[in-house]
Amino acid sequence: MYVAVFTQLDHWYHLSPEMKYYLLLCLATVLTIGLYGCGGQTIAQKHSISSDLPLPQTLQSALDGAREKATVIGASASVIVADQAIWVGVSGMSDPTTEIPITPDMLFDIGSIGKNFLATLILQLCYEGRLKLDDPISKWLDHYPNIDGGITVRQLLNHTSGVFDFVKHPDSPWQMIYQSTKIWEQEAILKNLVSAPYFSPGSGWHYSTTNYILLRMIAEKILTTDISDALKTHYFIPLNLKHTVCVDPLGSIPSEMIIANNWSTAGYVDLAPKPQPWTTTSPHLIYTTSADLARWIHLLFYEKRVLPAEYLDQMTSFHSPAPNDPPLSGYGLGLMYLNADLTEKAFYVSGVRMWGHGGNTFGFKSLVMHLPDFETTIAVLINDDQDQGLETIFIALLRAVTGHLRW
Repeated sequence: MYVAVFTQLDHWYHLSPEMKYYLLLCLATVLTIGLYGCGGQTIAQKHSISSDLPLPQTLQSALDGAREKATVIGASASVIVADQAIWVGVSGMSDPTTEIPITPDMLFDIGSIGKNFLATLILQLCYEGRLKLDDPISKWLDHYPNIDGGITVRQLLNHTSGVFDFVKHPDSPWQMIYQSTKIWEQEAILKNLVSAPYFSPGSGWHYSTTNYILLRMIAEKILTTDISDALKTHYFIPLNLKHTVCVDPLGSIPSEMIIANNWSTAGYVDLAPKPQPWTTTSPHLIYTTSADLARWIHLLFYEKRVLPAEYLDQMTSFHSPAPNDPPLSGYGLGLMYLNADLTEKAFYVSGVRMWGHGGNTFGFKSLVMHLPDFETTIAVLINDDQDQGLETIFIALLRAVTGHLRW
């Protein structure tokens, strides 16, 4: 039928450029409707990986072009629009020295995006009546130096507790990359790496990973199980996140896991075989694919299959301002928020608000965002340490998707 449109244009070559553009625009619209009409399985039904999403080649070209422009070593990205099947794209290398490419089933360390998983579990415990958002932490935990027992669970979740971020302590392995092989236990972190608070509880905002160590300890006390097992049984298995694992940093890596090599672009150093003691200081260490990560956020915020509505509303109640690094419009319960003004300033795309989370660890960068007004989720994972590279790829996909949907 599409060919027939042009066979009727006997005088195509005599048309003005403006008329040609108009006719091509109409054809593109027809093609788009045809693509949306494809009988692709929705993520809610089969969690299928498919190219049924409109303009898959545009997305792949955007990914390849942005990765090459930013000289990112390797990237995996996934996009879900409403009930369409998921688009997954990969680009670049896991190990350029041996020419091993990134593949869709390769796992990446998602760093602080894990905070969203833990926050969801905490809200689940609140829904079950086993915990309250306004419980003081003294109800659940022992006293630790420089940590006020009156801090509430909610204040830990949204970073209004004032608790010092141990990552910034001069003795933290995060500040001593490859200069120390000391393995830190959670208790030792709280006793030795937490300096004086930034402010009294509830009187400000400051991002602090220490908050989520405390939340992990509360969850494990209530559940009487390790947080890794809790996330697996509550979410990974029921939601069919087959390529998402919570790893014991002191244990062996499961043989079935294929992890992308992580690289430091300063000197082009492969970090994979090096000791990484900072991983033991994470509240929990999650590896996943871009597809599973996009699924998680889409199931949470679009399909709303993970939390009851009242607790989803709590998660998306954003504390504002959130003035420190990273730049945010607000922060909910384990959730970063960018309003339309900040999205335009940061990503050069107008009229888009989004929420999700970013992750940052040595040799891995990650970002996943849900665009509620576009019913879209975008996840990007890279295996080097370029903030600008991650941003460049995300912007390219964001423009491709929103530009298409606005059409």
